[in-house]
Amino acid sequence: MGFRRARRLGWVGVLGTMAAMLVGAPALGAVVEPNTFSDENGGGTGCSLREAILATNTDTAFGGCPAGSGADTISLVAGTYGLSIPPGTTGDDKLDGDLDVEGQLTITHAGVTPAAIDGGGVHRVIHVLGAANLTASGFTIRNGRTSQSGAGIRNEGSLELSNATVAGNETTASFGGGIANSGTATMSLTNVTVSGNRAESDGGGIDQGIGGRLDLNNVTITGNTTDISGDTGGGGGIFNAGGTINLKNTIIARNLDNTSDPIVKSADCGGAALTSGRNNLIGDPTGCNFVASGGDKINVNPLLGPLANNGGATFTHALLARSPAVNAGGAGAAPTDQRGVPRRAGRLGDGGGAAHRTGGRRRRSGTCGRPRASSRRPRRACGRPTSRPRCRRWPPRIPSG
Repeated sequence: MGFRRARRLGWVGVLGTMAAMLVGAPALGAVVEPNTFSDENGGGTGCSLREAILATNTDTAFGGCPAGSGADTISLVAGTYGLSIPPGTTGDDKLDGDLDVEGQLTITHAGVTPAAIDGGGVHRVIHVLGAANLTASGFTIRNGRTSQSGAGIRNEGSLELSNATVAGNETTASFGGGIANSGTATMSLTNVTVSGNRAESDGGGIDQGIGGRLDLNNVTITGNTTDISGDTGGGGGIFNAGGTINLKNTIIARNLDNTSDPIVKSADCGGAALTSGRNNLIGDPTGCNFVASGGDKINVNPLLGPLANNGGATFTHALLARSPAVNAGGAGAAPTDQRGVPRRAGRLGDGGGAAHRTGGRRRRSGTCGRPRASSRRPRRACGRPTSRPRCRRWPPRIPSG
């Protein structure tokens, strides 16, 4: 048993007359709506996100939040929910540090203006405990920082994450800068961007533990770094320590592994096998246990724009002109992209969950779909039109990120 495997194994640890119809059925659940962006743990008058999670965990009113009732939903509005209570300051880790999810919970933001949960660099952002089941969508998870695994999210239970971005998180001494799917946990990512995360050990973007399962569909993993200090680590984008990873319509590219020579670097993916469900793009296959299948592209630059506001509730990476991911997606793609824009009917779509062009008919000149002051092109003295300018796309194509 290698050191890396041994170390991981050591760390894993309705109402009225209808009531009779509901006997034995799970509770319908409450909808809790935080009304402050501040981080409160029972001392304020508002209902903070932390207090909402505590109320849903215990089915008891807490702070300014009403009680949960079974499988609850927390509804977020546009804005930034900041975490500011460092771990260990209250003597109860449920009241400080990261946000601990203990039961069946949905956290969602349905608006088109960005929403985010910001760790503020004080600890990890979200911790899904072993018996928990979290469904989350429509927001960004950012600026988590911890010496433990999973600075953005540590999942030890079941997690379904969609239409979300995990960015700018860092673990200074462990695995999974953006996300750690620990041990035998199960996780599904659809229309997700994992970008700009860092890990001292394996998995700058995502780390999959031993024995768990991770399914990726229309995911973009880019700009992540492993092995911050430059000694040992692997999988700048994603690392598999011995679980099952299935991916389709996904981009993993332009990540970094700082591992020192003579250890082989694995910039984009490393560790055990990644199983292709077709139509993926892997930028650098070095050190990556990946066998290409139908529609897969390897050793190519996806030509992604920077993480930016391309529309929708989260920042994403646009596909630049001539990107090999354009029109490279396949069957099984999510019906909309990460912004919520429907994918074009009758087309395979773009690799990594990229959006098709929207906004109108392609013009003969100017920007596609964007109105112009005049539809006439200038003419030379001889009456012949000038050369036609290149048509640009608007809005831009984006991958799932």
